[in-house]
Amino acid sequence: MVLIKLQVNTAVPYKLTPFLYLPRVGLRYEWRKDGLPLENYGLDYKRLPGIGTLVIDSPKETHEGTYQCLAKNELGTALSIKSTLKLAGESS
Repeated sequence: MVLIKLQVNTAVPYKLTPFLYLPRVGLRYEWRKDGLPLENYGLDYKRLPGIGTLVIDSPKETHEGTYQCLAKNELGTALSIKSTLKLAGESS
């Protein structure tokens, strides 16, 4: 697990790029936060097309959690390592 701390109100985008060992042909990427599809949360984020990178331009408390990427193609599914986003200055 990777723990990443950011300063509150930072203007620096938070980027997660999965490093996966699957041939990139026909890959579909799915991001999860705390084990659920990211789309379930209604958060502001963007994905860079074709490479699976997730970008959170202005991280807020609602973005805190554990993220994981699933990459799927006809050969199977690969999981990235889990990364935890915690804003600096927040109580644990």
